[in-house]
Amino acid sequence: MNSLRQLTKSGLLAIVAAIMFVGGCTCGIVLGGRDGGLPVPVTEEVEVTRRVTVQVQVTVEQEVTRLVDRPITQIVERPVTVTASPTPPLTPTPSDTPTITPTPTITPTPSKTPTPTITPTHTQTRTPTPNPFLLAGRGDSVVDVVLPEPGAAALAKISYSGGGNFAVWNYDAAGERIDLLVNTIGIYTGTVPIDLLVGEETARFEIAASGSWTIDLLPLSEVRRESVPGSFVGYGDDVILLEGQNPDLLTIDATTARGNFVIWAYGRSRDLVVNDIAPYSGVVVVPQDTQLLVIHAERRWAVEVSGRQDGPLAFAQAVLELVIL
Repeated sequence: MNSLRQLTKSGLLAIVAAIMFVGGCTCGIVLGGRDGGLPVPVTEEVEVTRRVTVQVQVTVEQEVTRLVDRPITQIVERPVTVTASPTPPLTPTPSDTPTITPTPTITPTPSKTPTPTITPTHTQTRTPTPNPFLLAGRGDSVVDVVLPEPGAAALAKISYSGGGNFAVWNYDAAGERIDLLVNTIGIYTGTVPIDLLVGEETARFEIAASGSWTIDLLPLSEVRRESVPGSFVGYGDDVILLEGQNPDLLTIDATTARGNFVIWAYGRSRDLVVNDIAPYSGVVVVPQDTQLLVIHAERRWAVEVSGRQDGPLAFAQAVLELVIL
């Protein structure tokens, strides 16, 4: 601040000095004359001019000192308010640059919605109709019988899973015992015929057992069939229908069997062709009209049957007399 004041005061004094210089020069010209000759005597006007000049110098110096010593804030010029004109908004100049069209978004192909699995309609489980031809029980029992073809011959497939003695008898409606179908010890599986002879008609079974048993009744048409001549093997009790030529000889091998070994031949009559205790082997003659072989055995056996070309009429008559189909 003081430096600024000194600078301002020096400037003003320089201006005053210049004014005084000019005044002095004026006085010199007046006093010296035009020709530069000798000094002109001081007159009253010159004296007055000198005094005025001195007074002016003093007055200027005082005023300069007063102005310089004032505070700067008192000599600051009145501020000028400048109102800025609002800048108009810039209007964008149209550009020649082409607008870039955005690349269209590729919409993915919708995935195939899997076909919903069709839940199957709940099928109501039907209660199986009881089979009237299948009999089952445990221990000693007496059961009534309904045959697949009433009044006709039939087959009985019998099984037993217990121990001890196992026996089955069949009875007619009058309570008369017809036959002893099974008589063995321990586990048993086999097929036996019922009602092969005229006048027989089973109405009930009597079972002697200590374990579980089943009896499945089948029509005679479901019998096992073998050709003559030919050979076949079996296990336990079985029924064989012979087809083809009239039978002649049976060659039997029951060497691995045990217990009673029996073969019945059914044609126009019933003939017992083998009745022995196994192990057994042999060759026997059978009637030419034989159509059924009923074998009672335990364990495995094998039979070879030979045939004869003569006697077809007798064989046909035997077939007509037996009710087997």
